[in-house]
Amino acid sequence: MMARKARQAPSPGWQPDVTAPGERHRLGGLEPDNLLAVMALLGLLRALETARPDWQPRAFWDVETHPWRPVLTLAVPQTEAAVAEAAAEGVRAVLGPVSELCAIAAQQEQVNTRTRIEEVEIEIEAAQREGKQISKLNEELKKLKEREQGPRLPEKIVRIASSPEELRNFLGSQDREREAWISCLSGWAWGRNGEPEARNSPLKLTSGQQSFAGLFVTLAKACTHDEIAKSLYRPWGYMHRGDSFRLDVAEARRYAYLKGDPTNAALWKIKGQTGTGVAPSEQGANILAAAAFRSFPVIFLRKGVAIPGMKQKTHNLLRVPIWTATGGRGATLSGIEALLRLAGRSDRPPPHPGVGGWQQFRIIEVGDYKSIARAGYIAATPPTP
Repeated sequence: MMARKARQAPSPGWQPDVTAPGERHRLGGLEPDNLLAVMALLGLLRALETARPDWQPRAFWDVETHPWRPVLTLAVPQTEAAVAEAAAEGVRAVLGPVSELCAIAAQQEQVNTRTRIEEVEIEIEAAQREGKQISKLNEELKKLKEREQGPRLPEKIVRIASSPEELRNFLGSQDREREAWISCLSGWAWGRNGEPEARNSPLKLTSGQQSFAGLFVTLAKACTHDEIAKSLYRPWGYMHRGDSFRLDVAEARRYAYLKGDPTNAALWKIKGQTGTGVAPSEQGANILAAAAFRSFPVIFLRKGVAIPGMKQKTHNLLRVPIWTATGGRGATLSGIEALLRLAGRSDRPPPHPGVGGWQQFRIIEVGDYKSIARAGYIAATPPTP
């Protein structure tokens, strides 16, 4: 692939085309070695399949023209603006069940808080009878009562379940889409004590108590066709602060190389940026990527968890295919998901017609923190005649 040109933010007056419908759309904003961009492409296909199934959306990577970019193909010609508007509509529909799950989780957290208050009060009474110190218990009780006063917002939910029992309560709802989302946000794994525990998706890169599940709610509310259009058709300008899955390698690198306190928002301030978060990101791409999480159910392993595309021996190498237009208009979303499942089964994915190679990303864990890094591109071995 050719070297990148310097990034330039979209001009404030840029708007997607509304006059020239086409069956092919080259998505100039999406780069193959950026996991957030790859996720945005998958999210775009899911959103369009949901909102406009008659368009029969497919995609392929144009590797004949440099730099490599994906091409969206449609059975019905549409303008850039129409694609972005349909994508926004589809994202909101796809994320509906996640918002419901986070609302339930928020209510459960309030119940857990009230239960814990009662337990701590009993522990304080017992400690007083035995003449033991109660300062730590009083401090915990104070924090719990403060938490009880302000209802937990769905946007602030870190995980939909913090125990196997809570995760089990979500199951059996007879809502297939909701249960599918549950499997993409959480899964079972064996804990250090040999007991099953609820685990987040390996794609949860937000650290500590930063909202992960609640981020889907935030992005669904922020979903607009103009932000989506800019992410799809224009070079990324990183003009929004906050609301990010941290899947962009450039974001991770900025955190690592930043000279100063990364929580100091002033260090990130650039004229024209929106939002009140700390680090800048590409909002439209994150909105689309939220819908793409539906393609990555959590896989239960003997040790830990994985997702489609993740090498199951090391649990930290994620491979995504770079497929071409071989066979017509490109691949459907289900076809791409099949390629993702293929990618994590061996040290080197087997050859597949239409796949030119595999872009690799490494999920790096340092203590409780995770980050994303490029791990190189491997060309597919041509099939033997």
